[in-house]
Amino acid sequence: MDHYLRSDERLDTMTSLEMVCEQLPKVVDEPHRWKWVVIALHNALQGSMVLALKGSAGLDVMTDKNAKKLLAFLTQDGASSPKLWLDDFGSLFRKIQRPECMARLVGSRHFEPKGTQTDSVKILNEIRNTFIHFFPKTQSTAVHDLLAILQDCIDIIDFLLFKSENVSWFEPSYEPRAAEATRGIRLHLEVVSQRYDESSGEVSGRETPHDFSRGERGKFYHPDVELHLPVYLDPDVAAFIGELADRKGTEIGRIVNDWLRKSIDLVQSAQ
Repeated sequence: MDHYLRSDERLDTMTSLEMVCEQLPKVVDEPHRWKWVVIALHNALQGSMVLALKGSAGLDVMTDKNAKKLLAFLTQDGASSPKLWLDDFGSLFRKIQRPECMARLVGSRHFEPKGTQTDSVKILNEIRNTFIHFFPKTQSTAVHDLLAILQDCIDIIDFLLFKSENVSWFEPSYEPRAAEATRGIRLHLEVVSQRYDESSGEVSGRETPHDFSRGERGKFYHPDVELHLPVYLDPDVAAFIGELADRKGTEIGRIVNDWLRKSIDLVQSAQ
């Protein structure tokens, strides 16, 4: 048993992703868990930016003023050792977009935001700060906005950790664990999004009721239609099948259907 709490930027980023993966499947039944998803996602994104920017001396993860003081301490005799300060979240996000900050290795790539990613990062930071610096009040955020923010931010994290070529993990287990958590988040995100989409049509969830007075009975009824019903997988099953689908380069649905057909054949052969 270790009697010390030990952490570093790699462990913290990896475990933050695992926290998002753990909490996300629970948000439909327990919406308040979105708070922990937001906080852990923010921590994972900040950690990913730090890992991609830090280099050997870590100058680009500091404020400019602090970096100059550290550089003076490292290169000038008699300079005092400065207290180290991490740059703010927004500045880190701007730095990962600058080639001169991300050019660490021959194959290094800087981040180029697409679509709503910049807005998502800004809103994530605002919501997280509201949760962390809590002032007693009632607040609400549309879940579909949270889902979009999560999708954008996990795409950024995926790029920084696995495609920027800037991150060295050192501990052999950290990278596969971070990759597994990222895949799990994507799987849970798809399932959670489907469940919210399905529940959005319930009368209890409508802001204004629909007027059915001019409705036509049977207008959209087709007796021969083929329905494709959604099936929800438990988190451990979804994670396993998702990893298997990645390795085989195929879709999750294809693997599940193949397994079910084999099970059906076994049952029918035993009858």
